[in-house]
Amino acid sequence: MSTVKPISLSENKILKIGLYSSSLLSKNHIGVSRMIRSHLDVLQTNLGDSCEFYILSRISGVSRTSLFVTLPAEQFFREYDEATTTSQTSIKIYKNPTPLINPLSHNVVRRISNKLRFNKISNLIQKVAKKLRNKVAPAEKLQLRQPAKWEFLNFKLDVLIMAEPWDGTWVYPIEDFTHKIVMIIYDLVPNLLVCDRNEKDKYFEFYKKNYHVDDGTRIFADQHFLGFYHGLMKADGVVCISDCTKRDLIELFPEYCEKACMTVYPTWNQSFMPLSQYERENIEICDELKVVQLDFSKPIVFAINVLDSRKNGLLLVKAFALLLERQAITSDVQLVVCSHARCSQEYLINFLDIAKDVNITWVQNLSDKAMCKLLNLATVFAFPTLYEGFGIPVLEAMICKTPVVTSDSSSIPEVTNGNCLFCDPTSVESIASSILEALQMTKETKEELVNRAFDYASYNFSQEQIYSSYMKLFSKIGINI
Repeated sequence: MSTVKPISLSENKILKIGLYSSSLLSKNHIGVSRMIRSHLDVLQTNLGDSCEFYILSRISGVSRTSLFVTLPAEQFFREYDEATTTSQTSIKIYKNPTPLINPLSHNVVRRISNKLRFNKISNLIQKVAKKLRNKVAPAEKLQLRQPAKWEFLNFKLDVLIMAEPWDGTWVYPIEDFTHKIVMIIYDLVPNLLVCDRNEKDKYFEFYKKNYHVDDGTRIFADQHFLGFYHGLMKADGVVCISDCTKRDLIELFPEYCEKACMTVYPTWNQSFMPLSQYERENIEICDELKVVQLDFSKPIVFAINVLDSRKNGLLLVKAFALLLERQAITSDVQLVVCSHARCSQEYLINFLDIAKDVNITWVQNLSDKAMCKLLNLATVFAFPTLYEGFGIPVLEAMICKTPVVTSDSSSIPEVTNGNCLFCDPTSVESIASSILEALQMTKETKEELVNRAFDYASYNFSQEQIYSSYMKLFSKIGINI
């Protein structure tokens, strides 16, 4: 590892921090955007007037050749959710008329990915890294030119936080526009999906065996790996959102284990808080929830992102149907789902075929305020995921003092510390049994469980731990604040 060259800050110098993210403005309940927001808000609140933030983002959910979004700061924070941001830190958001990756560049990356795939280079740890070093590591070999999108800065950022390292931005010489680069890594799921290694836990092996690991997944994994590889070459520091993700990173990229790498957990949006007993009994239902006409006097099992096969919604709805079939629960128990579709057509058809016999209610694109109320009013939060980089919905449920049914996989034990009801996500019987146990808990047992969960979550995933971790990382890479 190269010697750290510290940045000399004069007494009155304003630290310029750039943050690149294409998911930051997403309106969906997506973990990546929520984790970026939690880190950004903590840095703003604690650094105050000593820093300027430069937000580079593009509209989420469109192609990689999309334009940068142009928004004044006030509108940005309305999208960001007004309750999230408490500081008045200087924020600058830039539009950019230059495509992120032009079609020619995108085709080059795709051809490289296809070539890797057709050469059957599936063991990313031992084979792909060597191939990439020789074939595509130097940006010049790809003949990709630096677009004009960074030229508006006309100065160097002190640090650029790359919040989505899989993005093709890494093929550009961004080091010309920033003194230091920090890379955030959420999970390595695409890379792990195409590995030949068999040592991963049984839940991930179940995911690989039963779901959509097809040619499209392999192409995406190769592109994902290209971004990570370039990112790890350029980054001065690396942030992992859990110890689980950090272990996966070191396993897949052992040659970069000497990078300044730290676990920095996300925190929850401050609009997520438990309601008092009075608020629960006299709650004012917001318009978003009035539309779906839920009966809050009846038990609710709440689930998020079930139409993402990794979240295991198919087995969740099978478990719910099994409980109804056995008459372990009545039709009064409602399964409420907030989800976008991120699955194969076959998976969706199977899900809908089972769900037609279940009392299921769909909600879409809820604000944080509505999500908080729904979590508080739910009887159980069900999240039988197969693999997570962190699992922020579980944290939000714990903060709202809602009993959690989830799996003992990947990072979830870090988040819960056992203050939940674990299930085997590969077993319909196990998921059904844990949901039933949660529904039948006595008031005393439930209060003890949710209070332990709240205490653990609020202490270990606080804003203070994020700020402290970033300051340690900045110091390691030579930024002294």
